[in-house]
Amino acid sequence: MNRIIFTLLIACLVLSKSLLAVEVLNDREWQQALALSEKLQKSAHYLSNLKIAILDNGFHGHSPEKKDLPASTEMISSYSGGGFVSGNPLEWTPHGLRMAQIVWAVIGKPYYQSLAPKFYLLNANGLTNLRNSVKFAIDKKVDIILYSQNWEYGGNFDGRGFINAIVNEASSRGILWINAAGNYGSSVYNGKVEERILRFENLLDENSLAITLSWNDFQESEDYQTNKDLDFELLDESGKVIDIANRAQVKKNADDSRKSTSHARERLTVTLSRGHYSIHIKKMAGAFAHTDRMRLTLLGQKSDNSINFINHTSDDEIMIPGDNKSVLTIGSKESFSARGKNNKPEITIAHSEIIFSDGTQNRGTSNAAAIVAGVALLIKGELASESKERTFSKNSVINFFNSNAASPSLPAPILRALTEAGEILLSDIRIENDPQTNRPVIILKDTPCKLLPYFFKNSFAHARATGTPLEMYRFYIAASNGPRSFLGVETFFSRQDIPTPLPSGYNWIELRK
Repeated sequence: MNRIIFTLLIACLVLSKSLLAVEVLNDREWQQALALSEKLQKSAHYLSNLKIAILDNGFHGHSPEKKDLPASTEMISSYSGGGFVSGNPLEWTPHGLRMAQIVWAVIGKPYYQSLAPKFYLLNANGLTNLRNSVKFAIDKKVDIILYSQNWEYGGNFDGRGFINAIVNEASSRGILWINAAGNYGSSVYNGKVEERILRFENLLDENSLAITLSWNDFQESEDYQTNKDLDFELLDESGKVIDIANRAQVKKNADDSRKSTSHARERLTVTLSRGHYSIHIKKMAGAFAHTDRMRLTLLGQKSDNSINFINHTSDDEIMIPGDNKSVLTIGSKESFSARGKNNKPEITIAHSEIIFSDGTQNRGTSNAAAIVAGVALLIKGELASESKERTFSKNSVINFFNSNAASPSLPAPILRALTEAGEILLSDIRIENDPQTNRPVIILKDTPCKLLPYFFKNSFAHARATGTPLEMYRFYIAASNGPRSFLGVETFFSRQDIPTPLPSGYNWIELRK
């Protein structure tokens, strides 16, 4: 009997732990940095009329019981009937769930649970499911599609091709498509079609690499058969062939044993040790014109900076469908964020780091796209509050970010410590930059005697836990209920007769009195 009770107790503990929701912790930083407080207020009662579809390869970990997303969330993992064709199952990845959680955090999840937009989590794993998910989103008349994935083939490097044809079906119906630019910075070679050698260095042991070669011979139907054929070989530093990508777009003769494909692409996934390698591109068949172009992408799976692609080009790193002119393409400030032509990405997010309550942190263009998708919902909600929702467009979002690009904001550690103190609201804070030092100045409605001791205790605890340099916490503070003065916090503390908890040897400066 005791054993049964003990077993049940363990089962309950495991179950309760599995139902704990992973949350975004630093959402207030974006809300403040992007000046969202007014939009949060204006859009609150209109968000429930909006719909967003998050298209991704997997949403592992999502469960309504965890309340990790609003109750309005609906997940579609497979499609059948109604003109749908069954596709791949969802992958075992939480990527899509994290994207949805970021959107939910940006629009103010603690305050608007009962007024949430409709969230659709749609399986877009593979071409069939991508087409299914877009059809589903169109049928449901969603306002925004968020797609933080990229295709390395299926287009002609100009916004066309069969992937972009699917995207155009949504865009032509007024749905705003938001896409991650992709983490392809310094990982792409673009050039004319020719036999040539590309060199790279793998910086990590046991690093899995994905190498994709494509050329501009795609049409709007995926059934189109290219009549041009390229292959490539992967060689080590001694010149030994490690692997070959050699599907037959064009059979050379009846004895050609290569597997057939209709698509203008070759792909290879291989695990390599540290060292130097080369890729030999070969022409196999077809009448390539002098205007034809090819692209090779090289991505290490362990990290975004695990490969030194010696022959990379920087003229166009944006993959499909981010290269579509109707798509709002989002980049980040990290060096691995893709850059391209035609003003792509249209928006670049300065701080894309996301901190989750399970201790994981990540950054990059997927996060950036999810942040922008959340802001886009707020913008449309605000326009709806003014009966102007029909004016919502891609440019509405671009213009918002352009107008807020120069707005002063607090470094993330300061904002986190300040808001977690629980004594003030973001709407009570005004941020200015001091013209002499360009440091942020926090303007509060009242003298924050009660707030500051907790703030500094929290600040230094966070600094110790994360290894954040104390320099990040150097700022100036002023109260708006009296003569304007900008004070170093040590001086401010002494004037309030509060013992300073600042560590000895770290001197905070006084700007002016």
